Amino acid sequence: MPIPGDLRDSAFCQRLVDEARQKLGGLDIIVCNAGRQQAKPSILDISDEDFDATMKTNIYAPFYIIKAALPHLTEGSCIIGTISEQAYDPDPDLYDYAQTKAATMNYVKSLAKQLGPRGIRVNAVAPGPIWTPLQISGGAPIAKYTLFGSTTALGRDSLATLLQMGGHDVRVVYHGRAALLLAQSFRPDVALLDIGMPEVSGYEIAAQLRGEPWGQAIQLFAVTGWGQDGDVDHPRRLVRLSTARWPFRYRSRSYFLRRLAW
Repeated sequence: MPIPGDLRDSAFCQRLVDEARQKLGGLDIIVCNAGRQQAKPSILDISDEDFDATMKTNIYAPFYIIKAALPHLTEGSCIIGTISEQAYDPDPDLYDYAQTKAATMNYVKSLAKQLGPRGIRVNAVAPGPIWTPLQISGGAPIAKYTLFGSTTALGRDSLATLLQMGGHDVRVVYHGRAALLLAQSFRPDVALLDIGMPEVSGYEIAAQLRGEPWGQAIQLFAVTGWGQDGDVDHPRRLVRLSTARWPFRYRSRSYFLRRLAW
């Protein structure tokens, strides 16, 4: 149930809570997930307007929403905030964003103590490296994309790692539904597509990329399961998986890296 508006505006946040409560028949869980992140190499590059926008999106908005929702929450309800490692190990180019994650961690702890006696649970979730619009809208330098997620304890291989395992030099890679948008914005050397996506197939994205003049130079790759040995055609027979393949294992499962041929 989308309710568009500006979360930096307290009046909208009040309306958001009221409409959600009316249309949903009540409120049980409040998730404060919206955020703003803009990477800047120096504090001197952050304007007053940028700083204000980050603070109001990441700190003011949860304050407005929680304050508006709290009178309608009962025992058993919960409030969830989103934090990250930036709260305690900030990157030098995320000066303002990192502050908001530290503040989020502390407002969660404070509210947990305040609302615990009422039976309302308050928690924070640090999801780790997740591909979201934050990365592609100025939230991180392009150079970071190729290593994004590669150092986590859960073993999330970066897309660059997968391609390098196939013997390819990689500058920038993208994945899944975001591939087309990212390619339009940054014109990568390589795109890694998920051909198994139920909503927007990697084949469809590949066809759209190939339809753009600048898309002809992008090398397209796909990750397939161990059992997909033969060529797999696009429904319109525009894209074919190459017979050349590079095996690799990820989290105890076997896959192939294969080029998308035309």
